[in-house]
Amino acid sequence: AGPDFLIRGRVARQRALSCDFYDYFLKEDGSLCVVLGSVPGGDMSAALFMVAAQAAVKSQLRAALPLTEAVTAVNRQLFEIGRGLALHALVGVLDREGTFTCIDAGQPAPLLFRDQDRYEWLKAPEYAPLGQNENVVYQAQRITLRQGDRLFFHTEGLDSIPGADGQSFGRQELRAAL
Repeated sequence: AGPDFLIRGRVARQRALSCDFYDYFLKEDGSLCVVLGSVPGGDMSAALFMVAAQAAVKSQLRAALPLTEAVTAVNRQLFEIGRGLALHALVGVLDREGTFTCIDAGQPAPLLFRDQDRYEWLKAPEYAPLGQNENVVYQAQRITLRQGDRLFFHTEGLDSIPGADGQSFGRQELRAAL
């Protein structure tokens, strides 16, 4: 059967062109793939690169490769077509036993809620964004999730949203709000 999970997502659109996305889908083996990405810039070339990057990630993850091989293949593809653009991404797979395996390629660290009354930053190695350098060797982090655990993912844009006081919504404010 596998673990039950609930996914909620939201993209808040601003007036400017957004190059952020999230995606999730089930693989044939029943595992859940989660992708969160952002391409810096706000012009049409960044938006087109984002669409190509999202398709490349999804295609490689569906190819039944181990996560590190899939992300490495995406990195090489994006380096070839990027011309200076890069995808800041967090790519993860939740398997049927409840193990979440992820690679952080330039995204803010996710927050993990586990058996406590607050979220803590996940301590994962951060690698170069996808497409920035063709020779990156990505390593995956594994976390065993238990019933009731929660992961909160976000892009860098959340940190820059001004609060009621006009100050940017930073890391500590995010954790406190959760």
